[in-house]
Amino acid sequence: MSSSKKRLGRGLAALLSEDFQSEATGAPSAAAAQARAQGSVVDTHREVAIDRLEPSPFQARRDFPEASLRELAQSIQASGVIQPLVVRPTPGDSERFQIIAGERRWRAAQHAALHSLPVRVLPLNDQQCLEAGLIENTQREDLNAIDEASAYAQLLRDFGYSAADLASQLGKSRPYIANLVRLLDLPVEVQQLVAGGSLSAGHARALIGHPQAAALAQQVIERGLSVRQTEALVAASKAEGGSQAAQAAKPALDPDSEAVRRSLEDFLGLKVELKHKRGRGRVSIYFNDGDQFQALLTKLGS
Repeated sequence: MSSSKKRLGRGLAALLSEDFQSEATGAPSAAAAQARAQGSVVDTHREVAIDRLEPSPFQARRDFPEASLRELAQSIQASGVIQPLVVRPTPGDSERFQIIAGERRWRAAQHAALHSLPVRVLPLNDQQCLEAGLIENTQREDLNAIDEASAYAQLLRDFGYSAADLASQLGKSRPYIANLVRLLDLPVEVQQLVAGGSLSAGHARALIGHPQAAALAQQVIERGLSVRQTEALVAASKAEGGSQAAQAAKPALDPDSEAVRRSLEDFLGLKVELKHKRGRGRVSIYFNDGDQFQALLTKLGS
């Protein structure tokens, strides 16, 4: 990755920081000045009508719970919007702006019946939009794991980042990035459970790669299993599936032998396996406890 791309995340973090301008002097902070020098970003502040603002297609957050928006709307009605939104001019329409950071405030402001909002206009490209939205969300508003994973995956897929570079820029560990992105391998219904908060990312990771992940996820939720218990459930399910597959792979008995096996099971009340070939074979009788064993001995006349 080029050195300019490596600098970009730090520059955007400075641009989004609370101390972009000194409250005492109104002058750019040292971090902001460095960001401007590195990225040649020009920042302007203004009030923009709410109906001239629109969500960015690069917004990492997809879930905006209604109850949370109503709470924020009440706060806005009482205190106003203290922190401006970060926006960029909408490509192809100079009269409109895409929200890079602050879509939740914009949605809540509509509930609060505001007509305009304070914004900071930055001429960011698509990659910078995704990075800025991700930085803003992960540092100020907790993203759900699926939205965060989707944003990381887009940076890795579309903008040539490596997991190591992304981890370094965002202050995350490389395994954290890799494990989160793997959640996108889960079925959509399981991802929805994670996004909605019914299933944690730790529980979901244990289900990755299992052919019955959705069904197991429902069991985990209904039974209130811990992550460790979920891992045990997955392991047991895989072992059972392997046993069933091995059973299915066994050659079927001929009709006469199968009839004998079933007769023995009916008589003994226990599971019976019968194997024979060319006049030689083995009968296996399965019991689960001492009582079943004593009943078996009685029936066998011992």
